[in-house]
Amino acid sequence: MGLTLTREIARYYSLPVNGGVLVTRIAEDSPAEQADMAEGDIILEINKIETNKIEDLVNEIQKRKIDDVVRILALRNGKEHFFDLKLSEAPLSTVC
Repeated sequence: MGLTLTREIARYYSLPVNGGVLVTRIAEDSPAEQADMAEGDIILEINKIETNKIEDLVNEIQKRKIDDVVRILALRNGKEHFFDLKLSEAPLSTVC
């Protein structure tokens, strides 16, 4: 799960950016967990497409199908990291 990173949220948490998607929770057995993403990561891009809000991320994922691989650029502790996520069906815990 994620949250659109606004200036106010970035300032409150002393984050180095004013946009993107703040990862707030990683579902067990999800593509994000399997790719080693973590809570607190800030997603900046998906497949080289800028991600300024949660809707940007969701729209790009919805354009793809199960088993597609997407490349995520995220900040972790102020450093850029790339994560390759193989898309799957949403874990039951995120649906219920």
